[in-house]
Amino acid sequence: MKKLFCTLVLLAALTPFPATAATIQVPQDRPTIQAAIDAAGNGDVIMLAAGTYTGKGNYNLKTQGKELTIKSVSGPAACLIDCQGQGQGFNIRFGLVTLEGLSIKNGFSGSGGGGIYAEKAELRITDCIFAGNRAAFDGGAVLVTQRRAVFTNCIFTNNHAFLAGGAISLTYAAFSFTNCTFTGNSAGQGGAVVAPVDNRDWPTNCNFINCTFAGNSATQKGGAISCFILYPRDMMTLKNCILWGNSAPQGAQVYEDPKKPLTIAWCDIQGGRPGEGNLDSDPLFVDPAGHDLHLMENSPAIDAGTAAGAPAFDLDGNPRPNGAGIDMGAYEYRPSTPPADTPPVINSFTAAPDHGPIPLQVSFVCLATDPDGGSIVEYRWDFDNDGTPEQTTTVNTASYTYPGTGPHTAVCTVVDDEGTAATSTGLVITVEPPVPPYEEGEYNYYVPYFSAAGNFWTGLGIANASSDQETSLQATVYNQAGRRVKTETRIIAARGQAAFQVGKGLQTPGWVRVNSHQPLYGLAFVGGAGPHLMMADVPFIEQNGLSPCLVIPHIAQTEAWDTSIFICNPNPDRVTVTISFINEQGELRGSKKYPIRKMGSGAFPLATVFPGRKLDGRIEISATGKVAAFALYTDLKSGGYNYAGIDARECGK
Repeated sequence: MKKLFCTLVLLAALTPFPATAATIQVPQDRPTIQAAIDAAGNGDVIMLAAGTYTGKGNYNLKTQGKELTIKSVSGPAACLIDCQGQGQGFNIRFGLVTLEGLSIKNGFSGSGGGGIYAEKAELRITDCIFAGNRAAFDGGAVLVTQRRAVFTNCIFTNNHAFLAGGAISLTYAAFSFTNCTFTGNSAGQGGAVVAPVDNRDWPTNCNFINCTFAGNSATQKGGAISCFILYPRDMMTLKNCILWGNSAPQGAQVYEDPKKPLTIAWCDIQGGRPGEGNLDSDPLFVDPAGHDLHLMENSPAIDAGTAAGAPAFDLDGNPRPNGAGIDMGAYEYRPSTPPADTPPVINSFTAAPDHGPIPLQVSFVCLATDPDGGSIVEYRWDFDNDGTPEQTTTVNTASYTYPGTGPHTAVCTVVDDEGTAATSTGLVITVEPPVPPYEEGEYNYYVPYFSAAGNFWTGLGIANASSDQETSLQATVYNQAGRRVKTETRIIAARGQAAFQVGKGLQTPGWVRVNSHQPLYGLAFVGGAGPHLMMADVPFIEQNGLSPCLVIPHIAQTEAWDTSIFICNPNPDRVTVTISFINEQGELRGSKKYPIRKMGSGAFPLATVFPGRKLDGRIEISATGKVAAFALYTDLKSGGYNYAGIDARECGK
């Protein structure tokens, strides 16, 4: 249920972005990364051209709680965010942020997180390099606290923290690291990683699989990793990892609480370690001093790992296994001189969306590598698998608009620099007939919050108030940026009723407008599947229920309770809303103003609106136009499972 809370409070959809996501190119569309973030809506993708990004607007980047993907066109070697020691790379508070193919270097923080500081956010970091970042306290490269973070195929080199976690400091959440290397990082404790798992309210799990730690150092404890686990439900697991050549006065490789040791298996750890499959043998890196952690041909780590949970590819993108078994560490051993005509390998071929009404615009990504050390020079895109490519590019992305209905099979063929080709398996793209035209009715109703991410859904229960006329209705989902992302129609008989999930398959938060030719009775609810199935009512608001002045008569932001406010703007113009906190004595104790785009919406966790404060009282919402709102209450952070939505009422009523 922690995931459910994240989705609703942070607006962090736990699955890919919606098909309507816009792409903002830097510097073509916006001159700096921050300018692109400011212009982006939830779910948008920011694409960085090759080059070095530095100066104002390209460091101290604030994602503003948005749901964003920031990625490079050409990979981390060609796309560098250089903070020049002037500030952090990213400051991420709330939201779902994906970073892909970036190098973040020379960041500095006077507190924590020289490269990235993240709080109460969902992070997905893939194919990124962190080098030369520093922090005066924790997390030289990255500091993450209170939410989930996933790192895949990342390199951490020569980062430093004065206090703890030369590369990474992790607290109070779930983390995973796959195919990552840590070299030359340093700190007081936890030369590479510190994970102080010491909070009873936030269960913490941290997993490292096929990662390599070498040449990291601490002046006190934990040359590679320092971990303190105080509560039984918390744990840290290492599998298929190599820890070698790290140094510290206590725990040269790992320092841990002896009362709750780490779970380490199928690892090569210097000094030895009890556990299934563990080794104590020099892994024979190619050049550890030069941070080349590939394995030499006689390394004992070759074929010595376990296939259980191992990634399908290594840090170089080569398939696992390459021999009799999975290798330990981030790199799968490959012969230094493979045959020159080895075909390229297509690691993945994806399309988004893969279904929808005509005309359907689809974005394709084809990721491939050349095992013999060459490069991919050409991508041939056959969108209907008729043997004739519709497009040929030198980059691994393409876009195509399908003009006809029906299932279509798309394939990608890649060609390496020796002229050898490989073709992907087919992707089925289903193009549906256009949605029949719908003539607007005179009755409008509003649901101020919508979610359909992962296992979460939004339901509508609607009754036709007419005793003698059937009605057609249209339920339209808008995302937070005000884009219409899905429309559904229903016919309800006179005095009849319909109950259905709205926006099924979407992966974005937003709100819902219901239009009808007859008056309706309605209710709405959000819920989540899992061991603790929970639902909360969301108001079904009539047209005359919209107001520029709303009151939420009770809120609670305490050690046990969280409150979030959700507001939708069903107007053709942008509005500004003012959220004010009135305490139990009737005193105004704070106000914040926020813009909401036309036909858009916003979510406002009170922990963010009024940070660091205990709140008991009520919330007043004033707006420059008529809006709808409601509040969500949970006690999930204290281990409870209460989950309830409360309507906002018009002022004076």
